[in-house]
Amino acid sequence: MEVKERIELARKFLKEAKGYVTKEDPVQASEKLYKAAEESVKAAAYKLDLEAAKTAEDKGGWTTGLMFDAAKSMAEKFGEDILHWWDSAWVLHI
Repeated sequence: MEVKERIELARKFLKEAKGYVTKEDPVQASEKLYKAAEESVKAAAYKLDLEAAKTAEDKGGWTTGLMFDAAKSMAEKFGEDILHWWDSAWVLHI
């Protein structure tokens, strides 16, 4: 999947999440927010040509560990907030 497609998918999930917030369905809203964050991390990892993205390609998919590796790599480049945001998204998911 191309970076552009992942960004569009993230936007779709974000829009769906807003709809679930309006419907007062926090479980579905949380799941959609997580999916938006997940696609955003993947898109950024591919755009930045991170090792986690290369490994995901080689393995045929993303694992939880690779998602955290990507977030950690981005945090090293752009600041610790990124890792905190990813942690928050992960908590929404679990």
